[in-house]
Amino acid sequence: MKKQKIIILGVSGFLGKNIALKLSKNKKYQLFGTFFKKKIKINNIKLIKADLTKEKDVKKILKNKDVVIHAAAVTSGSKEVLSNPIKFVSDNVIMNSLVCKYSVLNKVKKLLLLSCSIVYASYGTKDILVKENQLNLNNNFYNKYFGFAWIKIYLEKMAEFYSKFKITNIVVLRHSNIYGPGDKYDLFKSHVLSALIVKTLNKKNKKIEILGKGTEKRDFLYIDDFVEVIKKILNKKLKDFKIYNVGSGKGVKINKLAKVIKKISGSSKEIINNKKFQGLNTNIALNSSKIKKEIGWRQKISLNQGIEKTLDWYNKKFINKKL
Repeated sequence: MKKQKIIILGVSGFLGKNIALKLSKNKKYQLFGTFFKKKIKINNIKLIKADLTKEKDVKKILKNKDVVIHAAAVTSGSKEVLSNPIKFVSDNVIMNSLVCKYSVLNKVKKLLLLSCSIVYASYGTKDILVKENQLNLNNNFYNKYFGFAWIKIYLEKMAEFYSKFKITNIVVLRHSNIYGPGDKYDLFKSHVLSALIVKTLNKKNKKIEILGKGTEKRDFLYIDDFVEVIKKILNKKLKDFKIYNVGSGKGVKINKLAKVIKKISGSSKEIINNKKFQGLNTNIALNSSKIKKEIGWRQKISLNQGIEKTLDWYNKKFINKKL
């Protein structure tokens, strides 16, 4: 049986690496993965160094591929997004444009694009379990999210345009806050859950500091649950263009998240709020009923279970290693 040729763009990143690790166990696939600076070790995958902002590189690597999983992006946590929002615009727009263009021109059968829940940031502090068709482009986005949100929206609209040629089946995944082993654990670049784990377990941090009031809500999903979505979509025949929410469906306050991490870890540190820091004050929780119905995906790992798994990995990787 001929193997399906799948290329994962951004295989050295958090999402790309976890997707590659899981798919590399399936003998039905012939895997390829791109990296830009950091080459990683994964069995059963051919690694290719490529600059996805260069047209010649993208054109070349997407030739003779059946599936493209676009997990490459310039990303960071809220701290860096707030301090340097310009950084995240240009490279992401260029990469997304080239990947869509050459997936179609090279007649790739299926293209998976990773959007995210930031596209719903225009709902502000409203408590809403938002569906795919409730994206409102007439509302103003929270100022600090403006550029990053529109990058993702532009990606989605561009994907819809390319899907109309009926050459490539394009699937867009608006995922919530993905967390777990392999994420960034750098306080300047990490996402909120990873940052709270560092502050909770690292001895250098005397207190667990929350940036801002901590009243904003986020939807959290463990990485293994997200990878299951990818695996199911690879085995599903879909129409030309699909958009799916992928999340837990529960909005969790950052203050509560810090308490959960503290309790599970057994930490005795005090939790404090740095109210001088203006956080990204939006509430986001995703209604994932569409993907549950059409793909058959279900979240399996609860927030507490996911945090336990992540804390166990972090301790082995960073804390116990130093002892």
